Amino acid sequence: MRATAGSLAGVTASLLLPRIAEAHALSPGIGDFYAGAYNLVGGPVDAMLWLSVAVLAGLHRQARAGWVAEWFSAGLLAGFLAARASGLAAPPEVADAAMLLLLGGLLALGRPLPAAALYGLTAAIAAIRGWHYGADTMARADLAALAGGLGLAGYALVACGIAIAAWFAQGAGGWRPIAMRALGSWISAIAVLSGGLALLHR
Repeated sequence: MRATAGSLAGVTASLLLPRIAEAHALSPGIGDFYAGAYNLVGGPVDAMLWLSVAVLAGLHRQARAGWVAEWFSAGLLAGFLAARASGLAAPPEVADAAMLLLLGGLLALGRPLPAAALYGLTAAIAAIRGWHYGADTMARADLAALAGGLGLAGYALVACGIAIAAWFAQGAGGWRPIAMRALGSWISAIAVLSGGLALLHR
């Protein structure tokens, strides 16, 4: 009970910190390729989104889950390029909380999705985040380097996350599916907290 309370306090504290991930304020000395890659690990909400996608994919058979990383990377690039071409502002912060809530709920259910739904959801979430990254990096001119860093990082991180999640889910022990569903519940709870804070800061 004490460990659980400590974990919840730590998560809440991280969400109350200045939203570094939303600003993506990087040192001008960092190259654009690395700036693009950094976007996916710039803050707790960013990391939780791609990790949640990876864990959800890990619940599926390898033949289906193996394409999720490609769809995620393609969605990131599509959203990023659309944002740079249109010049529109980034989506509101509450959109991240809504996506986390959806992913957490699906994980809590613990049921695989049809292939079209899995790939469509993955691409849509990645496109929204890609749009956010594109809007937040308007000051950086090297479009190819930014897109390359973002796309490669998205593919590598999600692919590694899927491999670990699939290995965990398929291991011996009946507690593993329960643990993954509990993780989904935690993600949903964090999404509610994050969404509430986003609405308060509007």
